[in-house]
Amino acid sequence: MLPQLKGIPRATIQLLECLESVRPEFFPDKMQRDWLTSSEFLLPEEKQIMESIKAKIAEATEFITAREQDQESPAKSNAFIRQLLVATENPKLELDQRLSGVVKRALEFLEFDVVDIDQKIKSAIKKEDFWVRDGGFLAITEVTGTANKNPKVKEYNDILGRMTTIYRRKGELEIPAGTNVSGLLVLNYDIDNHPAKRPKAYTGEDAHIAESAVEQGIGILSTVELHKIVVAVKEDVITKSQARDILKKSGRIECDTSFKQKQAERESAALAQNG
Repeated sequence: MLPQLKGIPRATIQLLECLESVRPEFFPDKMQRDWLTSSEFLLPEEKQIMESIKAKIAEATEFITAREQDQESPAKSNAFIRQLLVATENPKLELDQRLSGVVKRALEFLEFDVVDIDQKIKSAIKKEDFWVRDGGFLAITEVTGTANKNPKVKEYNDILGRMTTIYRRKGELEIPAGTNVSGLLVLNYDIDNHPAKRPKAYTGEDAHIAESAVEQGIGILSTVELHKIVVAVKEDVITKSQARDILKKSGRIECDTSFKQKQAERESAALAQNG
């Protein structure tokens, strides 16, 4: 019954000793003297060591319990960041737990002004998820999620169509003055795979989509990259302003955390130049 072991006799003895400790009734002929090592017969210095061990265990247990309770609040408030990687538009979920909801929280965390247009105009026909603004920047934003390996070309065509018709919808929408209208397509796909193993959006035979997005002023943003950007802000690698600048780009948007390094290099060069 034993597997191949280097020392089968020694392993057999250890197994029997283990079995004896948990089921001593299986070994009625062996004399048991467990009482000899009980606390009743410990000497003062042994009792002192045992009490100090118990005190340290109690102290560590109290510390761990307190820190676990402290962790609950930030873990709950930051849950939306992890949800960016797996959330879908499941209609059974509350709005703030759906993909569009967690994306909205992420964009608001980065201090974009996010307006839920569908909720605002209450149209029977769904247009787009959000208008995302930052000063003169306005992005018509669509959020979509799928378990498929790659996002569909239809998602890009849909937002392109909405941008094309945005100025024809003056009866229901008013474009803020002084804004440059662009598009932002936020995609969560291949959600059953680890984020590092997911392909970039619109590659291979669909690479022309990313090229077209540059020409049309549409940003293509995977939630993997959005997650990276939010985490970079949390870790003080980039500022929220720098994060917003990344998300204002057209074409395939990828996390660029070189801002801080470049800024540090400029500051170092300036100090060296000033002596």
